[in-house]
Amino acid sequence: MINKPELEILLQKYINNSINHDEYQLLLTYFSDPDQSTLLDSLIMQQLDNEKFSHPEEIEALVLRVDEKIKARIPSPVAKLSLLKRFYPYVAAAAVLICCFSAYFYFGNKQSVNPTEIAFYDVAAGGNKATLRLSAGQEIILDEKQSQLCSKEEGLTYENGESVFQTGSEVQFYTLETPRKGQYQAVLPDGSRVWLNAESSIHFPSQFTGDSRTVRIEGEVYFEVARDKHKKFIVELSNGNRIEVLGTHFNVNAYENSMATKTSLLEGSVKFLNNKNKSVILKPGEQAIQPINAAVITIKKADVMAVVSWKDNKFNFEGMPFPEIMSQLERWYDIQVVYASAIPRLEFYGELNRSNSLQYIMKAFADSGVKMELKGRILLVH
Repeated sequence: MINKPELEILLQKYINNSINHDEYQLLLTYFSDPDQSTLLDSLIMQQLDNEKFSHPEEIEALVLRVDEKIKARIPSPVAKLSLLKRFYPYVAAAAVLICCFSAYFYFGNKQSVNPTEIAFYDVAAGGNKATLRLSAGQEIILDEKQSQLCSKEEGLTYENGESVFQTGSEVQFYTLETPRKGQYQAVLPDGSRVWLNAESSIHFPSQFTGDSRTVRIEGEVYFEVARDKHKKFIVELSNGNRIEVLGTHFNVNAYENSMATKTSLLEGSVKFLNNKNKSVILKPGEQAIQPINAAVITIKKADVMAVVSWKDNKFNFEGMPFPEIMSQLERWYDIQVVYASAIPRLEFYGELNRSNSLQYIMKAFADSGVKMELKGRILLVH
């Protein structure tokens, strides 16, 4: 077992960007071990404190810069396990502390600030970004000027016919995944169409064999399933839930950190089955809600067009709890939301275009009485 001094050295090497491949793997192992949580927490805070940052964006910029450099020189299976998720809570906490200190310094000393000295931060909206992972482990970064991947008998192409990957006679398995700030569309081998929201994925074969068409998803995906009365279309979720259809239009929201899985039906009929062997049949305009670690499935009427507004490049926050709204912004703008005080309990109406920058969205919330500040990629909600 590694001791505390050795772990301190590894963390310092990570921050200094001098860590090697084996050391990085060892550090990842300890970051994923819940038994080491307390020790790691104290060491991270100690390291960040030693750096004497004066702005929260400096902390995040350093972590992002080092992490990207490390991932560029370490093989993808290892590099995929970024340390950013572990550092983000401390970046967020530091943002709050620095903002509070800055406010005290300004109001306590009654000093004015020249507006030209204040940097204007903004974050551009997301767009068409996705990665295609193949059975053999290769990764293909998809063209951001394209918006749709098409699965055909001869292989994968973009919508304009440009080849992405040529397949042989054997069945291949693909995983299409979008990062934060990403979205993409795909046409599956049976002609079904799917839309992937930010931080989502779909796993599917190059051809559907047998008596069913099975895909596996994470995140949020909208489906327009091609009708085939001889082959059910099955959507498997990472939590063991699944959805069965023949031909229909529906949306699945199953993010890993969400409190519930939500399946919303626009057209046709779907059967939702949870991992407790309970099932329900949905009618158009209904939504099935499956809370985490609960056996009961709730069905309610829903504004399904508002639910799927994201695929038409719109935000529709009507009736949505504020934390869920912030989760959408986190994924689409690749930011971290921090609450400086109590979570606002307001209702919002209307739509906003997802192509707007974050500052535009912040202005819309300010007009509704919610003050926000953008510090680098930290969004501070007052």
